[in-house]
Amino acid sequence: MTDPTAERIAGTCRAVLGSRAPQPEGRLLAEVERLWQAARSRKGPALFNGNLFSVAERTGGSISGFIAEYRWFIAQRMNPGLTRQLDIRPLSVTGYLQCDDGVIVGRRSDWVEQNPGEWEFVPSGTVDPSSIDPDGHVDFQRALLTELGEEIGIAEDQVALPLEPFVIVEDHDAMVTDVVLRGHLRASAASVMSAFDALRNREYTEIMVLPLTSVGCGCPVALTPVSRAIVKAAVNET
Repeated sequence: MTDPTAERIAGTCRAVLGSRAPQPEGRLLAEVERLWQAARSRKGPALFNGNLFSVAERTGGSISGFIAEYRWFIAQRMNPGLTRQLDIRPLSVTGYLQCDDGVIVGRRSDWVEQNPGEWEFVPSGTVDPSSIDPDGHVDFQRALLTELGEEIGIAEDQVALPLEPFVIVEDHDAMVTDVVLRGHLRASAASVMSAFDALRNREYTEIMVLPLTSVGCGCPVALTPVSRAIVKAAVNET
């Protein structure tokens, strides 16, 4: 396994549609569908297909890519031999968000494909077409605010805007590029927990507010490799 690497964002960060998506057909499409159905049988109906932004090229904070189906990515993970034909590299956003008492982390559900049961900075999720402007540019802040509402139950008016693109993390094993945005919530740990408890559909089994003093040293929970890379970036800055 290769540890994810974190690169500080110097200046602006932009992602735009500008590459041609793969067109799986014939035997390749049939293999993708077979693997997708196998994954759904194993993980259950919570695993659903959708569209995501896949990275084709990245130079520093400039990213270009295309729209791909999530099932293509799952099939590629299950059979790495498909990478040469599909080459799906999802673009994700993650929040490094502080409230009055610390930074928010969540425990990933057991049914997810990557790092089940481990903890990560939240919110976190792949960029889909709802966060892409008509001109093809990704609105990272909008993507993160959407995830924040869906995963934690925190509304936009509880966030001190704008959020700042902080680092880009490359998860080489998972083939995922993560743009990390940091910022502050106008909320206490108690109100964050209350908002999460009110959610009916949860992507995390639980969340907690991690005191900043324990983020860089003596972390009490097992963080995902990506979150550990974010910690290194945050600690090295100070």
